[in-house]
Amino acid sequence: MYIPRGFTKVCGQAIPETELMVQRILEGGLPGGRRILDLCSGSGVIGIALATAWATMRVDLADLSEQAMGLARENAKRFGVYDRLKFLVGPISDQEFTANSYDMVVSNPPYIPTESVGNLSRTVKNHEDILALDGGEEGMNIVQEVLNVSSMVLKPNGMLWMELHAESSQHRSVEEYIARHHATELVMQEVVLDLRDMPRFVLIRKVDLGGVL
Repeated sequence: MYIPRGFTKVCGQAIPETELMVQRILEGGLPGGRRILDLCSGSGVIGIALATAWATMRVDLADLSEQAMGLARENAKRFGVYDRLKFLVGPISDQEFTANSYDMVVSNPPYIPTESVGNLSRTVKNHEDILALDGGEEGMNIVQEVLNVSSMVLKPNGMLWMELHAESSQHRSVEEYIARHHATELVMQEVVLDLRDMPRFVLIRKVDLGGVL
């Protein structure tokens, strides 16, 4: 298990896709620096799992929901990493991030297109906050915010790991958005398949303008 046992989540069990992303991040090895930003962190599963595995890392968790952040604080205390975490509550656009300050950004943002939210299982709809699911008309509203922030806060050669809506091949929309808005700052490194061989995750690198791609 790459997600530590005992996590308190709004919807019970750890999601296999999220476990897979944590696994792939850990397999990539410890980032060169010491700071990670978990955007749309929810109950802190990804950020706290990384802080648990990498004892030298400091992780900032950012989420709109005070309820989710309360669970994240509980989880951080339970796994002994509370002192290495910072908890930021509110919209991404309200946070005052410093440029070139993070070695890695991770995110499982709301990415489901609005019209698809109604098709989710009753279990998910009854237990998950709609704000954690609905990504707007094309599912890209918050995804674009994550890309915008990452282009600013990542250090040169820093990495962004993000989970996406595989069913709509959202990675293509991400590639198009980067090409239009961040072509000189971000480059798609890899599209990672999930357990169903669907394009579920993207790995994106911040360009080192002083070097080469």
